[in-house]
Amino acid sequence: MPIYEFCDKLVSALSTAAIPEHIRTDKDLEREFVIPVVMQILAQERDLHVYSHPWNNRIQCQPDCQTAHEHGQTSGGCPRY
Repeated sequence: MPIYEFCDKLVSALSTAAIPEHIRTDKDLEREFVIPVVMQILAQERDLHVYSHPWNNRIQCQPDCQTAHEHGQTSGGCPRY
């Protein structure tokens, strides 16, 4: 997917999704609202890769970080990528 198409989908999704009322900080907004919306878009696309802060998430890519990165299969929140 070209980046401009991803951008259009992201803007549309963020414009229509409801922001949870409990969110009070920019960290919570990113972690609990923006990243889940991005991951929903990515679930439909295999040729696009987005990386985020790990937020103390200890998810490791399978089978390991380097191999997953080389094959474009890193996990959201992977601490290395």
